Amino acid sequence: MARYWPWLAGRLISRPLGSVAAPKEVHLTKSRLEAFSDAVIAIIMTIMVLELRPPSGSTLASLATLAPKFLTYALSFLYLAMYWNNHHHLFQAVQRVNGVVPWANIQLICWLSLVPFVTAWAGDHPTVSLPVATYGAVLILAAFAYYLLVRALPPSMHATQFSRGRLEMTLKGRSPS
Repeated sequence: MARYWPWLAGRLISRPLGSVAAPKEVHLTKSRLEAFSDAVIAIIMTIMVLELRPPSGSTLASLATLAPKFLTYALSFLYLAMYWNNHHHLFQAVQRVNGVVPWANIQLICWLSLVPFVTAWAGDHPTVSLPVATYGAVLILAAFAYYLLVRALPPSMHATQFSRGRLEMTLKGRSPS
């Protein structure tokens, strides 16, 4: 706090009492947001694989006991890979971000960070309703957070970059140029 005091004092003293300057619009760089998101998603994927333990025996039957846990892991890994890929393509179309986009992105990261927990829980109890429902709820909330992230982008992005035809071309593997 002490090192900011001269700057703050200069700001307060140099203006007449009651005058308020309009804040400048700040545009953050998207590269920092992308790097942070990439790192967090990579860490989430790593945490998930660390939850997998080898079977106690060395037979195929002992490996089969891990099938529910492994299938839950594979599904979660696929979901996270899709979020990472969609996030990457989303921010390739974005030129700059405003102050709302990082908060929407943090909300997405928050829900995605719960995926290892619910994956392990649902994998340990695949026939119990609460862990499986919680797993589904976290995935739905992550999807809603991604929707909010897209909506937080500038309105011009919605009409031009994310039209249905461009999305279909991207899904078919062609460049949406």
